[in-house]
Amino acid sequence: MAQPLPIRFQEHLQLTNVGINANSFSFSTLTMESDKFICVREKVNDTAQVVIIDMNDATNPTRRPISADSAIMNPASKVIALKGNNRWKQSVELCKKDKLYKDAMEYASESGKQEIAEELLGWFLERDAHDCFAACLYQCYELLRPDIILELAWKHKILDFAMPYLIQVLREYTIKVDKLELCEAQREKDNDTTEQKNIIQMEPQLMITAGPAIGISSQYPQNYPSGATPISAAGVTGRNLGYPYL
Repeated sequence: MAQPLPIRFQEHLQLTNVGINANSFSFSTLTMESDKFICVREKVNDTAQVVIIDMNDATNPTRRPISADSAIMNPASKVIALKGNNRWKQSVELCKKDKLYKDAMEYASESGKQEIAEELLGWFLERDAHDCFAACLYQCYELLRPDIILELAWKHKILDFAMPYLIQVLREYTIKVDKLELCEAQREKDNDTTEQKNIIQMEPQLMITAGPAIGISSQYPQNYPSGATPISAAGVTGRNLGYPYL
């Protein structure tokens, strides 16, 4: 006897039957967050559009000429969130309206815009959502200014929620300062070594160790008179060194 399957699959809808191109069936273009809506991004004649399928009326999809990097429907209501084309602020506003706070933090972080992240923090504080404020500090860590965070926490008397963030910021600044001090000390050491080498190279040589002067022969000329025998200059005084006295 065949064992019953632990999961039963049942086909509800063929997307191709409602006019959706099969090339649009992929993880990057199709989303289904619940059993109520399906959202598909597709192109028709080089025109981008978003198709929304309400599972209660699957044969009548809604098409909108919208270009976006991604689109997702709210699991419970007819609200669509769009991501891309610099529509971060709109996406965050939609998430706040539907109380999708985690998604709002992610969109604010991915936007890379400081004003969006700080505005979201202020919005959380206005509603006394202190836990969301603390979570957003880490989600948007790279975008936030520590002085602004400290001021907001002090004004709303929630320093305990901001303290882990401030400790981390202080730690990073301490590491940066330590690295700068090490680099400066190494640079000063290298400069002292270079100056010492230059001083040694610039010391004049003593005449006894110096080589022959340029342009002057190291020996007397060898044009002695015929038959004359040169003698050593040692022990002989006079102005005719190298020649016998005549």
